[in-house]
Amino acid sequence: MILPVENQVRELEAKVLLACVAAERGFRVFVGSRREVEFRMASFPRSIYLGKSLTNRSKRVLRMLRKLGHGVAALDEEGAVHYQPEQYYARRISPKTLAEVSTLLAWGPDNAELFHKHPAYAGTPVFITGNPRGDFLRRELRPLFQDEIDRIRARHGDFILVNTNFSGVNAYLEIMNFLRPGTEPGDPERFGKSGTRYSPEFAEGLAAHKAALFEHFKRMVPALAAAFPDRAIVVRPHPSERREPWEEATASLGNVDVVHKGNVVPWLCAASVLIHNGCTTAVEAFALQVPAVTYQPVTAEAFDLALPNALSYGSHDLEELCDAVARVLRGERDYADTPERHRLLDQFIAARTGPLASDRIVDALLPRAQQLLDAPRPWLPLRLFGRIAAANRRRRKRKREAQEGDRNDPRYQQHRYQGIALADLRIFHTRLRAALGRFDGLEIRALKGGIFEFRG
Repeated sequence: MILPVENQVRELEAKVLLACVAAERGFRVFVGSRREVEFRMASFPRSIYLGKSLTNRSKRVLRMLRKLGHGVAALDEEGAVHYQPEQYYARRISPKTLAEVSTLLAWGPDNAELFHKHPAYAGTPVFITGNPRGDFLRRELRPLFQDEIDRIRARHGDFILVNTNFSGVNAYLEIMNFLRPGTEPGDPERFGKSGTRYSPEFAEGLAAHKAALFEHFKRMVPALAAAFPDRAIVVRPHPSERREPWEEATASLGNVDVVHKGNVVPWLCAASVLIHNGCTTAVEAFALQVPAVTYQPVTAEAFDLALPNALSYGSHDLEELCDAVARVLRGERDYADTPERHRLLDQFIAARTGPLASDRIVDALLPRAQQLLDAPRPWLPLRLFGRIAAANRRRRKRKREAQEGDRNDPRYQQHRYQGIALADLRIFHTRLRAALGRFDGLEIRALKGGIFEFRG
């Protein structure tokens, strides 16, 4: 099994857990940065490749993998929180990419329904498994992060966590914004890579909505710092955002830190309250029993993400926000626990109880792996064509890395995936063993390119 990781702080621990479960069940598993995994796709033994998205950008890679003899399954890392189906399909599911996948894994019933109702859906098996990221929201795995929670609290005390979600207007690379300036002064704005995924009307409206919220949040943090001078405030930008605007907005504030490191789970568990606007982190906060307050100084039904806001306390101006936060800090509000909210969340995230999502994924892929073992290898010329295509793609990518502002820019790749030492990976494995009472005898070794192999 091959498990690529794109955003390390969001995905790596979850892929390691899945790798441990798969290795326990007999798989030989490879985990590493998506970039390095794709560069080396022709060197792996015949495997099940678990793609993390179904966007048009993934189409060629999945096609090459199939020609090389690999099986292709996929989940959508952003499938739990999404816009209306028309916009979700435009941004996240390419019909040509969908055709390259033999197995689909869904976050929950809602995600499965989106797959089934896609206009290009042609009967690919869909399994409602949940996502390994959801496993870390379960009670039995919370001790896994206790040391880190203690370190965070020792550094920040009882702090307020502000999670941002403005990668479409504050992207690490300008080309990734919904809109970007023209090439010459006075030129109209052009669509960035993210903007081209939507209709022009939706992209322009979403960009304007997010830009307005971005400005409100930059003003909100200083106001929050003044309202709660004895509390630390931690601003955690989205993994694909620039942190500089947040540092500039808070440079003179002694009780504010801008932090972009580590999995969000220990930060949520350590925080007293979360502030957000339509952020997946609010869904995670609810599952972890952490109070969340959504700040909505401007609203737009087409652009606001309903699920995170529905699991949070609402506020529409600074007075309401500060009042809601104060009431949480005084213990007058918990994490908005109601049966209705739990039923709502169950539609979007499966495996909140019972077998882990990681176990359910392996259950779904084991028969596919056996089919792959029993099937003849692809025709030799087809495999050779796949190797040539993979080598050509690697050369093109390497060449584009030198182009400033391209999404292959090594600085951006390093921002999203910093890497991990083998010793740290083994420590994490030891903690997983202690938390779950599993994975004894598992071996982990480092390969070229920062890729790791897991074997039972």
